[in-house]
Amino acid sequence: MKITTRIFLLLLICTIGCKQSDWITFRSFEGGFSIQSPSELHQQIVSMESFIGPIEFTLFMLEEEKFVYLVGYSDYPDSIIFGKTAEELLKYAASGAIANMKGTLLKESPISLGENPGWQISIKEEQTKREYQIHLYLVGNRLYQLTTLAPQKAPFQQNAKRFLDSFVLLD
Repeated sequence: MKITTRIFLLLLICTIGCKQSDWITFRSFEGGFSIQSPSELHQQIVSMESFIGPIEFTLFMLEEEKFVYLVGYSDYPDSIIFGKTAEELLKYAASGAIANMKGTLLKESPISLGENPGWQISIKEEQTKREYQIHLYLVGNRLYQLTTLAPQKAPFQQNAKRFLDSFVLLD
């Protein structure tokens, strides 16, 4: 009888642990993407300063305790895209993110999403000692930005990676 009780308790603990790690797939048909998230993302439309002046940014965000998950996009006018390389546009966007967050760049490198160019950066915010992981992708005239935010040295890297790596463009 004791063995049966122990097995039941072990299965119960495993089930509870599995439930805590269940993520949902969030889809934005208007934005043309899906991404996995620990819970439902909430939409906001904001005007942000960028290297081209104010631009409308559609974002979906989840704040969970000390952690933030964000995915968003903005569409650049043809006049801005024309004559610039994807790398230039991505670096402008990365510089804007660093300036907006008043942070220090920890690392940066090129990435891609299929055939679409991207840029990843890590930023440390000096005042709050929080760390941002940001992936930027340029798909035509649309810039996608994926961001995770956590206190420095928080055990968050696995969740951040799962969120950032789950981003998929919809057909």
